[in-house]
Amino acid sequence: MGAVHQQRHPVPGPHARRHGSHSRVPVVRTGRGGSRLRTAAGLVLALLVLGLLPVPVPPVSPGPAGAAVPPRPVRILLLGDSVTQGSAGDWTWRYRLWQHFERAGVAVNLVGPRDDLWNDVTKRHGSGAYVDPGFDSDHAARWGMTIEAPDAPVGDLVVQFRPDVVVVMLGINDLFVDPPESVAGRTTELVAEVREAAPATSLVLAEVTQTWFTTAPAFNELLAEVASTADQPGSRVVVARTAADYNRDADTWDNSHPNARGEVKIAAAVADALSEIGVGPPADRPLPAVQVGPRTGARLRAAARVRGARLTWRGPPGATAQLVWRRDLTRGTRWQRLPRQVSGTATTIRSLRPGHRYRFRLQPVKGDDRPQGRVFSNPATVVPTR
Repeated sequence: MGAVHQQRHPVPGPHARRHGSHSRVPVVRTGRGGSRLRTAAGLVLALLVLGLLPVPVPPVSPGPAGAAVPPRPVRILLLGDSVTQGSAGDWTWRYRLWQHFERAGVAVNLVGPRDDLWNDVTKRHGSGAYVDPGFDSDHAARWGMTIEAPDAPVGDLVVQFRPDVVVVMLGINDLFVDPPESVAGRTTELVAEVREAAPATSLVLAEVTQTWFTTAPAFNELLAEVASTADQPGSRVVVARTAADYNRDADTWDNSHPNARGEVKIAAAVADALSEIGVGPPADRPLPAVQVGPRTGARLRAAARVRGARLTWRGPPGATAQLVWRRDLTRGTRWQRLPRQVSGTATTIRSLRPGHRYRFRLQPVKGDDRPQGRVFSNPATVVPTR
């Protein structure tokens, strides 16, 4: 199932340390640049909304010779599961949100102990294979995480990374075990834990997008009640309507995790919610059209076999299968796609004509998403033997 559920994580949840000192959270980096500050140029747009206070932003102070010095970037902690972390070969909705702020000229700093992706092929953490790694990729999300037992107590995260806003997108994995009321109650506790660590911190509670799972709609309704009850001046709590218009077939690559279209929708909903509390403008509408599926092709090699060819390849990141295309150059045929997908890193093509020159190419697939546009491997030519 797409939304990976794991058994109860052995790390105690934040409620296990509500009072007393906070522990330092281990930092997991891919080596792509660590936690260096990568901020968009411009000023933070801080607006009063509905008569309530926005996220506090340090005022502009005079610099040398009276020159204005812009305020520091708004620090945003993205706390979530696989939907937020993303997997190899993704942009991620974190990237889409970052691009939104960069286009708007709003200075933000995404913070957290990780900057990696899940490798959906090797089933390991630590991938840095973003489609575009040129953004602030810090986060606090992990494939399979639950709100009941996050990797680190949220109070520790808040103390260590000092966010102005915490964006929480958790709950779907909990719903495989617990009823919506319990998961919503745990969300209320999480809000309290954030405020205990830093009373002026605001929160965005993002809906779970997988509304085709039985209890997800009920949880999203309860999430709105949690936010309405907890919202207060100086520490806003609002809901990101990430489930609105979200479609299982169009917006995911495996019936659970977002493809490029899903990323755009989630990021837009989070941007709208952040705008509600005074951080940046809402997302532009209509949303941009983006292409789904892997964006790069494999590195292909072909070796001759008796009446056949052995194809071997590497990559691309995140691709779960390949479509095989071939041409008989000797006969001058057009490209033809073979009927079956192949997985792994090698396959043998049989029943070829000895002495004919064949050209092959691969087209990567991720889950149920074939690549839109012309995304192929390099072509490889081979002459089968007798």
